[in-house]
Amino acid sequence: FDQKTGYQPGGKFPLATVHMLEADQAAFRDIIQEIMPAYYDSKTFQEGLEWRPWIGCNVAWSMVQAGDEDMGFDLARQTIEYMLNNFPGGDEGFSSALCYMVQDQPEQALLQIENVVETGKVSGWWREFKHPAYQMLQYDKRFGSAQAAIQSMIATQRENLLQLEQENE
Repeated sequence: FDQKTGYQPGGKFPLATVHMLEADQAAFRDIIQEIMPAYYDSKTFQEGLEWRPWIGCNVAWSMVQAGDEDMGFDLARQTIEYMLNNFPGGDEGFSSALCYMVQDQPEQALLQIENVVETGKVSGWWREFKHPAYQMLQYDKRFGSAQAAIQSMIATQRENLLQLEQENE
């Protein structure tokens, strides 16, 4: 068990992620509420954000989908603020883009996605973009351009690795 991240091999968190990506909000909520109940009480949101800030937007999404709109919008707002205050320079990656989707601000989400792609720090992009919130962006030209840019980065990385491999043979 990792005290800092809360990761536990074989733990429930990976299963919660699968439920989120499959749009099973009830199963996602059950697991997250069990392992980090702080996310489900507006008085303790900060505790949840300090545990895993990038989960805040996922929890906010599940709240809104389950009809807890006020609490979900509040958690999304607090998560964005937490990320801006604790990850200067946009190092929060794609996480805050999801919060903007929760708040029905797709333009701001697209801007965040474009900014992340510009930095080249796109780790976990495939998981993030499979989130149900991004379905409404699937046909957006800017979203498609961001995905194409990521694919191009990956292709370049593969070519560079292949070249290094061949040089070392």
